[in-house]
Amino acid sequence: MDYQINSVLSEKVIELHERGYEFDFRLIGTRNILCLQNNLSYSFTDALVTKSEENFDELTGTYKQIYTVDTCCGIRGLLVVETSCPLNIRVRVMRVLRMMQRFLSA
Repeated sequence: MDYQINSVLSEKVIELHERGYEFDFRLIGTRNILCLQNNLSYSFTDALVTKSEENFDELTGTYKQIYTVDTCCGIRGLLVVETSCPLNIRVRVMRVLRMMQRFLSA
């Protein structure tokens, strides 16, 4: 099967980069995110994490949720989370996402 890059997902990431969300983040445990460019970690209380988009990724066969991240010190970037993955990881991701929602609604 010939796969192509998901244009909707790519276009959304490009759009957010153009809006100033230039850094990349990943989840660290259940309470922190790590900026991959500067290797600084932030707790969810030190960053505003907002769900932006969810799309199916043709390359990996998973859904990707895109979150914008605005840190307390002005670093802006993206957190991309796979939502269709092995159960143990999905449970962990859902737990972290629920925790993020609690922080965001507080």
